[in-house]
Amino acid sequence: AIWVAYHLTEKELRGTARRSDDFRVDTELANGSASLLDYRNSGFDRGHLAPAGDMKWSLSAMSHSFLLSNISPQLKIFNSGSWLDLENAIRTFVRKSFRSVYIVVGPLVEGKSKTIGENKIVVPKYYWKVVYDYQGNDITAYLLPHDETTTDFKDHVVTVDRLEMLTGLNFFSALPDGLENSLESIPIAE
Repeated sequence: AIWVAYHLTEKELRGTARRSDDFRVDTELANGSASLLDYRNSGFDRGHLAPAGDMKWSLSAMSHSFLLSNISPQLKIFNSGSWLDLENAIRTFVRKSFRSVYIVVGPLVEGKSKTIGENKIVVPKYYWKVVYDYQGNDITAYLLPHDETTTDFKDHVVTVDRLEMLTGLNFFSALPDGLENSLESIPIAE
């Protein structure tokens, strides 16, 4: 996936759907999908873009989070380190504030990149996440290097404007221009 977007509420986090681990091909993609064989012996985790931990609100949502279209190759130390810490921090914020957020997340590929598997799944150099707390009128963007260093995700806050420049995407373009411009130019740390 180039990006994945979803809405997360405190009520959804109280859901009881258990992690399914039913990783599988997304048969709805017209141009094909990664396969489980692409990840076998690759040295990479099948890393979620929209995390399973955010999908407890329904069995269907949980199951859909394991489609390979929501999965990207991640180093184990990254997936279980700074990336997981960021996912947990967002969940903690939503639980404690009783506010909901919109999240857009994706990989960033730069230059010539390593690939895995027969389907040549690209290994990103970075992963990014944008969190929009519309009730608090805050947007925070993160750009984490996908490497074997263990860094604090808080050290990787960037402006949304910078992330838009790097990805070529326009996040939250439906906001009124004045609000969008003011929110996207200032990094706000959680």
